[in-house]
Amino acid sequence: MKNQIHSKRFAVFFAIFLVTAWPLLFSMVFIAAVLAGWIEKGLRLDNLEWPILFPAIAWFFWIRFSVKWIYNRYVHPGALLVGFVFGIISVVLFSHGALTVLPAIIFACYLCYWNLIPSDSEPTDR
Repeated sequence: MKNQIHSKRFAVFFAIFLVTAWPLLFSMVFIAAVLAGWIEKGLRLDNLEWPILFPAIAWFFWIRFSVKWIYNRYVHPGALLVGFVFGIISVVLFSHGALTVLPAIIFACYLCYWNLIPSDSEPTDR
């Protein structure tokens, strides 16, 4: 019972993931292209355009937070802060694409709220 998946939560996550999958795929392909160019230039850190990596980090944290929520587990407050900061920076830097991932942004805000505000049905890992 400890690692039980909540089917309604999984359905919510999957629906939001399907809606935002194409922007996620596009950002990963874009990041891969930038990294390929960086490798071609010689793997020097001053050649890398660092802000390009922010959406990938934000997506990683969004998926991690979602999986923890599906399993009714809290995220460490430090990880929550890092994911939130990278998400905000990504939205500010790439605001032209923020509307395409609006469901994921709203869901991320809910996940932050869920992690910070205790509920009656206490998650199994705080």
